[in-house]
Amino acid sequence: MKNSILLSLVVISMSSSLVYAQDENLSCLSENTLEQFGTEITNLANVKVCPTEDELLLKKVTAEYIKFYGGLPQVTQMVKGFSLKGSDKELKIANAMLGAKPPKGWASAAKECATIQCAFEKLFKSKEAAMQVFNFKAKSGYNLSLDQSINQNKADQPWSALEVRELDAAVSKLPKELRNLPFVKDIDRQGDGLRGHGHGSNVAAYASPEIGSSYPADLVIYDAGLTGVTTGKSAYDNTSWPQEVIIHELCHHHDYKGYYATNYGSMTSEQKSSAFKALSGWKEVTAKNGSTSWVHSKSGSFVSGYAQSAPAEDYAESCMNFVLHPEVLEKKAPTKYAYMKKHVFNGAEFKDKVWAKEQKLNWPKLNNLIADESGCGAALVECMKEMKFEHDSFTYPQSKSGNSTYYSFGTAESHIKNSACFKNFKTARAKQHEEVLVNEPDFCEQGAQRVIKNAASKICAKSETTMAATLDKAAKVDIKPAITACEEAKDFTSACIIAKIPEVSNVPEEYAPSVKTIINSKIPNRMSAMGNKLGSIKSSNWLKSCLGAVSKVEVYSVTKSTGGAPEKMLSYESSKEDYSSGYLGRYVYEDSKSKDVNQSCGNEMLKSYKDNGFTVPESGNPVNLIKKPFIDELQSFETEVLLNVDAATSKCLFKKCKVTKITELLVEWEKKSPENRAGIIDEEFIEGLVTKVKSY
Repeated sequence: MKNSILLSLVVISMSSSLVYAQDENLSCLSENTLEQFGTEITNLANVKVCPTEDELLLKKVTAEYIKFYGGLPQVTQMVKGFSLKGSDKELKIANAMLGAKPPKGWASAAKECATIQCAFEKLFKSKEAAMQVFNFKAKSGYNLSLDQSINQNKADQPWSALEVRELDAAVSKLPKELRNLPFVKDIDRQGDGLRGHGHGSNVAAYASPEIGSSYPADLVIYDAGLTGVTTGKSAYDNTSWPQEVIIHELCHHHDYKGYYATNYGSMTSEQKSSAFKALSGWKEVTAKNGSTSWVHSKSGSFVSGYAQSAPAEDYAESCMNFVLHPEVLEKKAPTKYAYMKKHVFNGAEFKDKVWAKEQKLNWPKLNNLIADESGCGAALVECMKEMKFEHDSFTYPQSKSGNSTYYSFGTAESHIKNSACFKNFKTARAKQHEEVLVNEPDFCEQGAQRVIKNAASKICAKSETTMAATLDKAAKVDIKPAITACEEAKDFTSACIIAKIPEVSNVPEEYAPSVKTIINSKIPNRMSAMGNKLGSIKSSNWLKSCLGAVSKVEVYSVTKSTGGAPEKMLSYESSKEDYSSGYLGRYVYEDSKSKDVNQSCGNEMLKSYKDNGFTVPESGNPVNLIKKPFIDELQSFETEVLLNVDAATSKCLFKKCKVTKITELLVEWEKKSPENRAGIIDEEFIEGLVTKVKSY
């Protein structure tokens, strides 16, 4: 039966991992720089108004049509019920294409026309497609069938103009070995809802050989084989899924040549002596229930997962990739590449992809312009200046909401690739290239504006790679030795750390700012690190500085709801800010830097560090100085001094008495740690406490 040798192409769904990417509408450049880029783009005049891609393609298709059918004698014949004029050759092709059951739109299209081209143009609603279907036959030897008999008396499913374009583009890439194959006459289109042969929805197309006069050869494409038509106007310069499908099926028919040569024996790929089958050690095994299946050796190499399903699919996939993706086949299955070259395509190769216009362009200037990457590094540094290395990953601003900025995580390479800011730069550079190349031969005919636009991805490619590698290296730098060296020198600036890292001075100069940014993002908070060194400074120094920033200390009693003795509490007010946290060192409001008593305290404490020979950080929140050494010493001072001021001075009527009593408290507190607290007894400091500490 015919179905026993029917081969189909199956759509295999592949899972993919999600990648964090920034919003392309987000720009990382300053407004001035963006304005400059925008001006560069808009000020570049439209140097030449070329025909549209559709117009250029129509011109190409028309030239082909004239080549194949121009000048032929014109006759008038009946074509499926209508008298139409055209060459005898065209009219015969039209009758063959329309078949036993023309599409329902044929009658309304043909009755308004006198010529076959007019009728087909109305049928497809496209002048281009009307000529392409005839060109397709002349170039390939096959009809793009419009016969709806295959659709089982259900809804019509004729080819669309876009589908015709894709298939004509596929034929333009077709080697002579896949044209005019024996027994193949028509290429049919069948709707997914009208499937036969037991095919599921994942089958894209099928091919089967002729088995006697009752079963003619088939090549049928379903809807699933025509999805993903993404090449559009560039179909002749790029590959697509529909193109892969039709060439895959024609490769099956090439395989059937062995079937016919052995008098309906077996396909080339399945013959016992097949050199191709031996490449992967294919064997047919029979199960206990009598069913057969193909298995291959573990050492076999394949161009795709689908190629591993059977020798015939292996053959068709290898054949299709040899034509459209030769570099992929040669890399994944080199022995099959060699087989296809020698046994199928007679020594020809398609690595140069001669069917692509871009490969035919003789524009050395374009390559030279793309190779010139001057300015790329500076633009990259500007665009990526907000990228950091945090949590073992590169982060980049993704979006903003109010005062919050949300970051995406990824590699340096992915952030650079997705940078809308750098894409803008490359677009502007591409426009400049267009201005330089406008007088090149065939500028419009070769689709230069599209070619240059596509080439934008190659602009600054080396700089992108270099920068990504440079930043990856910077992210791996061990900064601990530099931190230790700087802290030993009492220098808590990031500049000190960066200066002591050899990797910073050894990078290309233009990338140094970005390297410094990445390394700087790896450096721990310097204020916090300096706060951990409080123990190396006399507490009398920083405590006096801190309390100097306090305008009032309130002592009040709180009775717990569970009963018991009242508990004394302290609250503070800042001398410089309009709001106080109330609890010095206990509740740090880092998000309200200018409204926290701790902020005032931290700013004053910086003076103590400077007086003790520390080089303080370039920036950062001084609140981070308030670490455990501070809190421990402050609580001791509160408990032994501040909370006892009221009791010690309760009988004093004059200031002098109060000063004496507070001095006594300070003396006792200093005795417990004289080396650390020496200097706490200071007339100005004591008089300040007299006026600041109030009980309620």
